[in-house]
Amino acid sequence: MAYQVIDISDFTTNNTVLPLGISFKDTTSLLPAVYDIARQIQENISDVLSTYPGERVGDWITYGCRLREIIFEPNVNNLKSEISEMIVDAFSSWIPSNVDLTSIDITTAEDNPNLQNLIEIKIKYIINGTINGSVTVSGTESGNLTVTG
Repeated sequence: MAYQVIDISDFTTNNTVLPLGISFKDTTSLLPAVYDIARQIQENISDVLSTYPGERVGDWITYGCRLREIIFEPNVNNLKSEISEMIVDAFSSWIPSNVDLTSIDITTAEDNPNLQNLIEIKIKYIINGTINGSVTVSGTESGNLTVTG
């Protein structure tokens, strides 16, 4: 099966939008092709933040972030700095260099009593210095981690 390598700065050709990532012939696939660079980066960030290191095998054994583990820890004084450091490490290791992390805003029950025992993290970034994006990470009471854009 042949493939074509396309520079990420040129994702349109002859007014035809080309997909980023893997294209599947089956349109009912759970992993459809992504046609938007901003959406692809958002998916990449969501994937790395919600994957626990060791979930993948081979060369990807260190891929991910321990966020799922730490987000449910007791709210101690250095929890916010640990979370920020973990996110910065994940970005520097796994997110392309054309994506710059601009802010990490961590809200706990101390900041918002409605959260009770939960933490909400808003991450803002910029792609190629021009496209702003953000994701929100939160823990659910059932122990799951959700990442939304």
